[in-house]
Amino acid sequence: MQITFFVKFWGFWLLKRVQILFFLVCGLTGLQSCQHEKAHSEPALKPVVQATWATETFSEKSYADLEKEDQNFLVKLLQEESCPCDCAMTFEQCVAPQAGCPAAPVMANWLTRRLEEGFPHGLLAEITAKEIAEGYNAKPKDLQTKGYYQKGSTSPKYRLVEYADFECAHCALASGVMVRLLEKYPQQVHLTFKHFPLQFHLMAEKAAVAAEAAGEQNAFWPMHNALFATYGLLNDDLFTGHAQALGLNVEQFEEDMKSKRLLKKVKDSRKQGEEAGVNSTPSFFVNGRPFYLTRTIESFETRFKMDHFRNQQPCQ
Repeated sequence: MQITFFVKFWGFWLLKRVQILFFLVCGLTGLQSCQHEKAHSEPALKPVVQATWATETFSEKSYADLEKEDQNFLVKLLQEESCPCDCAMTFEQCVAPQAGCPAAPVMANWLTRRLEEGFPHGLLAEITAKEIAEGYNAKPKDLQTKGYYQKGSTSPKYRLVEYADFECAHCALASGVMVRLLEKYPQQVHLTFKHFPLQFHLMAEKAAVAAEAAGEQNAFWPMHNALFATYGLLNDDLFTGHAQALGLNVEQFEEDMKSKRLLKKVKDSRKQGEEAGVNSTPSFFVNGRPFYLTRTIESFETRFKMDHFRNQQPCQ
């Protein structure tokens, strides 16, 4: 009897501390609130009713203010890389207005802004090569999204699929970017979230099941936000604490945590990600094509602009 009392007492004490931690962390992060209210630390973004992308230009004047070392790197990169529009010419040739590749100056200007920020040359060269060869120019993949949680526009121009791991710090940061991107483009962007728990993250798979278990009570996104807000603290008690703090039926939640169906859904999601070429988290696809630029609103907008100009003009 005495042992049972102490187990219940300390269990209750821990649960209350989890609930307090839940509200503190969710309130202090830049993520969407763990409940349905917004708790951004940054000013709210004004929604864009209709995204209109203007044609960009790129010339020597575009990068004249860069340090000489950065200028030399950029010129060499443009000379060595292939055209983003998959034309039989170099990136450097492709940025000219008469080349007929409006996506090229968009990406060249993006590169210039990264160099202004002091982005490492080697990493930028790697990102550029992958974005051109395996991202923007890739054949769209038929990604399976049916049955997975989605939000955003019902008639989007840009469909994003995110593969993420709830124990991943970079995924937690990217989830905040997704909140603000959907906030800014409510009529143009749609997001599907898919699980990709990494094997060396011991609680990632169970956290994914916890999100799905919450989804059984129409609370997938609140649980999604709560898990990312506490990604470094994941454990069974935390999952239960989140469920109680969200007002879920805890008994049902704990029963659903044992569901073989939900576990299979998580495992299937990872397998589908592997088949699509995913090997790290977070990984994004824009309109079926892998996305390799940095995970910022500006970088997603860069891909959106490039997609907008896709096939508008043939290369000359």
